[in-house]
Amino acid sequence: MKTEEKWAAHVSAWRASGKTAKTFSAEQKLSAASLYAWASRLSRSSRKVPMARVVTRATPVVVHDASITIEVRGARVSVRRGVDTVLLREVLTVLGVLS
Repeated sequence: MKTEEKWAAHVSAWRASGKTAKTFSAEQKLSAASLYAWASRLSRSSRKVPMARVVTRATPVVVHDASITIEVRGARVSVRRGVDTVLLREVLTVLGVLS
């Protein structure tokens, strides 16, 4: 088992236990500082933007009706010119693309 996988299992077990990091670490003979560090590291790595596929329309469109489709984790978002950027940011945040 790789180090990252081992610590991911420790962090998952700690979070599921409902115990403090100090208590959990002592019981598992782990360093609480390492548990915190790995929890932070794994949290940051899970927020990385996944590869997204941008699909444009297959048929020609008039420029004023230009749009793109963003596909992330099976969800598709069609974006047209003049989109409400605040709303688009909220949608992408919910999908986990933005933090």
